Amino acid sequence: MLTHDWPTQLAQFLAEREEVPFAWGANDCVTFAAAWVQLATGREVFVAEHDSALSAAREIERRGGLLQAVTDVLGEPIDGRTAQRGDVALIDMDGRDALGVVQGIYVAGPGESALMLVGRETIKAAWRLNG
Repeated sequence: MLTHDWPTQLAQFLAEREEVPFAWGANDCVTFAAAWVQLATGREVFVAEHDSALSAAREIERRGGLLQAVTDVLGEPIDGRTAQRGDVALIDMDGRDALGVVQGIYVAGPGESALMLVGRETIKAAWRLNG
């Protein structure tokens, strides 16, 4: 269940990460989404065990893939076309899976040097935090 002031928290969360570059195990797509879930719900859902692309790939593979790993933690996904602001989304990022947080018509996530926004058409699945 989302906290009562989650819209304000989402705006602050994204503003604080606007200039934060991508970093494995600290500000990658999984840790970004997990940090949002913890802020918005108070639930710690993930502790990074990786610090490189290789260790992240191994961790994701061990968990059955990104879709399965998130489903195990957040429950069954919803159709990405119905994703709402604040939902966690699985997106197609140049042919690979990544996670982000839905922010209106965009999905936000960590980019190479700063926060990145991609269009909703990249959403493959999503998880509603409020419900």
